[in-house]
Amino acid sequence: MYRHGSKPSGGQRTLALELELVKSSYLDIDKIVESFMSNLKESGLIGELKSTQLRKIHEQVIKVRRLSLEDRLEECKKELVRFRYLLAYQEARLRGREGEVFRAVSEWFRRSVETIIKNIQDKRLVGDLIEKMYLTSEMIIAYHKYHGGE
Repeated sequence: MYRHGSKPSGGQRTLALELELVKSSYLDIDKIVESFMSNLKESGLIGELKSTQLRKIHEQVIKVRRLSLEDRLEECKKELVRFRYLLAYQEARLRGREGEVFRAVSEWFRRSVETIIKNIQDKRLVGDLIEKMYLTSEMIIAYHKYHGGE
């Protein structure tokens, strides 16, 4: 979704996946992700987001989820830190519209990772947050494909 419909200089809208992991229900997440992907399609930007980029993100989320389910929280924390810098690296590689669209997704994952790391000692909350991040990742891939992404 566009961030509050604001238009930065140049008249272009800023892309942002407006979703708070802690406060959002699974149904909220589904609606927000579907709407975000629909907006990308309507604005002609869905093709700028590549399924290979999304699958790389999802692979990292799967690793984090597996470690969390196995109660390996220290390793999970290390993998979350790794995930954060891999996202930053991928963002730095992309330019133009492709970079802008990827950044909208990547920034959401980085914010989510920060939230999880901040709460790493609360196993129950962390498990819930990681599960929401996992399902969000799946939804992004599914709605990307549904709306015509490659």
